[in-house]
Amino acid sequence: MTITYTTAEQTSINGTDVVVYTCPADTVAIISAAIMGNTGGVSESISNLKIGGVEYISTKNIATDGQILPEIEGQFLSATETVTVSATASTLNIRLSIKERNV
Repeated sequence: MTITYTTAEQTSINGTDVVVYTCPADTVAIISAAIMGNTGGVSESISNLKIGGVEYISTKNIATDGQILPEIEGQFLSATETVTVSATASTLNIRLSIKERNV
């Protein structure tokens, strides 16, 4: 069993179901931290955030200084599951801290 710490990042989120992270095959993962940034100077919003196709966040405003996303911290992912986010503001970005373990 190998444990790996990694990060996943997506900048300029502008679209539907933009993939932020995909859990590798033969691996499980847990999201230990999730931070959403906003570089635009005005509040923007994400329309949804999904893990493995299940919606965890629906229409959340992101302040100009960004914010953490406690709604997804501690969530587990099985092999090949993805984290996706939808937004129409290219000033938004997301960063995940992830702990992976081979199974």
